[in-house]
Amino acid sequence: SMAFRGIEAKPAATGRVNLHAKAPGIFTVDAAAIDAINAIDPAITIATLAQHAPVEKGQMVATVKIIPFAVGSALVDAATEICAAGEIFAVNAYRPVRVGVIQTVLPGIKPSVLDKTLRVTEARLARTGGRLTAERRTAHEIAPVAEATDSLVREKERGV
Repeated sequence: SMAFRGIEAKPAATGRVNLHAKAPGIFTVDAAAIDAINAIDPAITIATLAQHAPVEKGQMVATVKIIPFAVGSALVDAATEICAAGEIFAVNAYRPVRVGVIQTVLPGIKPSVLDKTLRVTEARLARTGGRLTAERRTAHEIAPVAEATDSLVREKERGV
């Protein structure tokens, strides 16, 4: 049997089983194991997304195809032996995070540029279940950046 996590195997049809993400996250795959299984015989084929691909809930992440619908037990045994080594692939679900952002202000940088950076960062966080909880804008100097960092840490400790 093939070990995987965060993935749902759909019912077999037309000689294939499609595997779909149970939640949004990052897809990981043991490419060496997939290559080894694919090298057993052309009758067994596994195709997957690329390593570290971001995925959405319900998205197909892999497919296992048996051509032409059945293979001999020796081929199954060879694939099973490779699969016995551990997890072949997984969807690592995003974990919600709270993020504070510090933006340094340099001469000539318009506030609109910093505003856009903040909006883009918020949108990226939202796609992964995270959220922006604070922003600090400060001079591009060590002391003000350290002060802004300390401020964010104190807020976190207070549960803000």
